[in-house]
Amino acid sequence: MKFTEFDLHENVLKGIEKAGFTEAMPVQEKAIVHVLKGRDVGVQSQTGSGKTAAFLIPLLQYFSETDRKEWKKALIIAPTRELVVQIENEISILGSYVDITEGSFYGGVGYGKQESLVSKGVDVIIGTPGRLIDFGKSGKIKFKDFGFVIIDEADRLFDMGFYPDIKMMMQMMVPREKRHTMLFSATLSTRVMNLAWEYMNNPVTVNIEAQSMTVNEISQVLYHVSTAEKMSLLLGVLKKENPGSAIIFTNTKYAAVELTERLKVNGYDVHYIMGDLPQRKRL
Repeated sequence: MKFTEFDLHENVLKGIEKAGFTEAMPVQEKAIVHVLKGRDVGVQSQTGSGKTAAFLIPLLQYFSETDRKEWKKALIIAPTRELVVQIENEISILGSYVDITEGSFYGGVGYGKQESLVSKGVDVIIGTPGRLIDFGKSGKIKFKDFGFVIIDEADRLFDMGFYPDIKMMMQMMVPREKRHTMLFSATLSTRVMNLAWEYMNNPVTVNIEAQSMTVNEISQVLYHVSTAEKMSLLLGVLKKENPGSAIIFTNTKYAAVELTERLKVNGYDVHYIMGDLPQRKRL
């Protein structure tokens, strides 16, 4: 199904075109239809399935077709700072022709820029639970102002221990009948469904099955080598393939640092990323 087949505002369609989208992916097609009808949705869909656009496009449609005086703010809750930034980047592209302001709220950085966004009036807040609750407790964010609430990667949020925080925020919002709630998760576990039953208004369940564990366009090769042979093999593979870019996973932080230094000695432009890095360096 093409995006032009949805009854979308021309400014939303222009943003979709700018993003390079033409055909709706399964999660987008199934979720957007229900959300445009005003229904809450609980969506099971894997990372990389296109779910971000599935909730951003209906959100942008709301802002495009609603009089500004009647606008209600939108809240998007995500498990990690990196995902928050990724969602903000995507909404800035898809919403290029929709006159809204969006902002990221996460820990590990100062409060100044985020406080400035709130004081100036931000339409879409994308944040991690900890920083959102900080702003809520200080009164800088009023959870009753949100007419749209989107919980992204709910199962990861719960695995990371944020289940009580999500419940706390939901309890501070207007009743479920007065807001539009969307929940996205790789699995619709009991905890995820409990949240849906308690805080969502008769949600439609959308289940997008993973196509496969592997992607046909990716070639996969396994080498059985000793620890002593790993570095020379890696250098050989890099020389043979000569990739424009590459990502290497290690099983420890120490190994990431060591491998980075060894690759630098061999002339590669390389950097490591890990949880111990300050947020500025991670970004």
